[in-house]
Amino acid sequence: MKILIVDDSKEILHILNKSLSSQHEVHLAAWPDTALEMIIEVDPNLVITDYSMPTFTGVEFIGMVKDKYARAGKTLPIIWGMSSLWSYCDMLKETGATRVFDKGSDSFIEGIQDALEGL
Repeated sequence: MKILIVDDSKEILHILNKSLSSQHEVHLAAWPDTALEMIIEVDPNLVITDYSMPTFTGVEFIGMVKDKYARAGKTLPIIWGMSSLWSYCDMLKETGATRVFDKGSDSFIEGIQDALEGL
């Protein structure tokens, strides 16, 4: 499975890459702008994104991803990494993320792996 991970935290990118790359083709982007340039070429099965990033929020990023995929006639599961109740509520209103996880929790990686099994 091809996974695109978008997070401005190098630590989170490293942890997720290390945890997922043995079983999946993982692509990393530290900037949402870079991820948008990569998305059609990579054609991921799944996007994992952060909420708070440079240039625009995860909500804006997901909207742009959905727009690109809708124009290509595709849908794309999205897992959302967030760290506050406010961003969780914002995500519920404005996106269609398939899963939401607290990046600070011990179960973040396990939750992602469970979600991947469900795809």
